[in-house]
Amino acid sequence: HASDPLNNIAAFINLEATGSGGPDVVFRANSDILLRSYMKRAKYPRATVIAQDIFGTGLVPSDTDYSILAGEVFGNLTGMDLASMLDSRSYHCARDVTDRIKRGSVQAYGENVVGVLEGAAELLEDGQGRDTKSDVVYFDILGVVAVSYPFSVAQVLHVTPLTLAAALYLLFVIKTGRMGRSILSLLVGLVACALSIV
Repeated sequence: HASDPLNNIAAFINLEATGSGGPDVVFRANSDILLRSYMKRAKYPRATVIAQDIFGTGLVPSDTDYSILAGEVFGNLTGMDLASMLDSRSYHCARDVTDRIKRGSVQAYGENVVGVLEGAAELLEDGQGRDTKSDVVYFDILGVVAVSYPFSVAQVLHVTPLTLAAALYLLFVIKTGRMGRSILSLLVGLVACALSIV
């Protein structure tokens, strides 16, 4: 419906916590604009697509508002889930008090969010139009830089070493005429690579 207020939302950022402090981590996202903005503008980048994969399995017995807003039942919007994740043993219990918040955690969280919002606003103003859903791999490297790339690129990056390893093994077998114990190593490598693609 044209008058639906959700039509005016470019994307959303869901701010969460599973503990009283620590770095905020992107752990779910389907927004091209927010992810691109986070990769460029977050001062203290932390991200892991692994959490998104785990949530996707349904094994986590809890959820966030991200699922509601990004889901088909309400909104089907693009967005990002951020959470501080340290000291989870104090989460939602008597130990969940402001004194446990690590110094600088809220400031760093805020600086990341403001950076992402400013970057997203610039992208939208530069004619990026409406946000699009993206299926990407994202992670940080030691909290220094965050990286993202499309899932199609991830498949190539994961399959290429597997293909090279298999080709080298076949070359070894053809050249030496021996399979030996290296067949077990190859099988373990193939299984590990196959699991990384899933």
